[in-house]
Amino acid sequence: MSAARFQVAADVLDGWRDSVLCGTPPVLYPIGAGELARIEVGPGLVTLIGGAPGAGKTAFTMQAAVDALRLTPTLRALVCNVEMPPPVLLDRQLARLSGVDLTTIRYRRLGAEHANRIDAGLNTLAAVADRLCFVRPPFDLGNVAAAADDFGAGLLLLDYIQRIDPPGAADEARHRVNKLGAMRISELTPSAVQAAIGEFRKVKSLQTCQHYLRAMKQFSRWLERDGRVRNDALAHLTGFNAATDRRYERRALDADEFGRLVQTTETAPQWRQSLTGADRAMLYRVAAGTGFRVGELASLTPASFSLGGDDPPAIMLDAKRSKRRKADVQPIRSELAASLRSWLKGKPASAP
Repeated sequence: MSAARFQVAADVLDGWRDSVLCGTPPVLYPIGAGELARIEVGPGLVTLIGGAPGAGKTAFTMQAAVDALRLTPTLRALVCNVEMPPPVLLDRQLARLSGVDLTTIRYRRLGAEHANRIDAGLNTLAAVADRLCFVRPPFDLGNVAAAADDFGAGLLLLDYIQRIDPPGAADEARHRVNKLGAMRISELTPSAVQAAIGEFRKVKSLQTCQHYLRAMKQFSRWLERDGRVRNDALAHLTGFNAATDRRYERRALDADEFGRLVQTTETAPQWRQSLTGADRAMLYRVAAGTGFRVGELASLTPASFSLGGDDPPAIMLDAKRSKRRKADVQPIRSELAASLRSWLKGKPASAP
């Protein structure tokens, strides 16, 4: 058990009282006038910006960072953006500061008519460039903290926080893809992919590495088919023989093992506030008796079961839920049908 950590109010009272009575306001970095002046940015403060995809979160936060540098000449800022490289972010700021359309800047279609405005925008960015830095991969909090310390940043912009790994997470295989360091399609090279797979290989089986490699190769093939690249750069990369590194031997449960699973589950507590032990046990019985997948099982309602009459008992699966996109009628054993009759009794026909 870790040691308890707390602080008695009496221990901080004197310092806090002096701070209140001294009349010195907290340090804040303004980011604009009008409504923007209401947003407090400063040491010890965290401002969370949220919004729907495409709402302009990145554009607004970069505007705030650049304008904070313009309004506070001593401030230094660090930007960690996991999706856009610095040139793209600077393109956007140049468009804002110059008033020249972003498309014109992005595709480098500038003409003489843009010269004065572009020069003004470039001069504004040049004035803050020495006090602005961008984090390079890996995008984790350890690297962010080290970069902020080295650069002396007083303002950190993390875009976006969900994609920035906490301490220790970089050791998990699913985060090791950051070691690719690829922020542009042109950086998705065979050597970068091989290096990333090598990192996965340190902690994962060949089967898992094969899945990651296959996903990367599929993405590379799509880039070629969609006309985004001329050639599939990863086409020549070969996979692994997973049989030489089998970590777990998968097999079906035998009848005794399955019986114990069902029996134990029936007396288990309610799961995730929705399924009782009896419900879960019946779910396992139906899964074993039909071979239905998770999504197919979740789509079933009492109306899906045909358990009476002269026809053999069966479960009907709607075409839109079936993997093969055809309506399925799955016969079931009479013992399972008998259990289902009592379990379904009283349940609304449309209930899941």
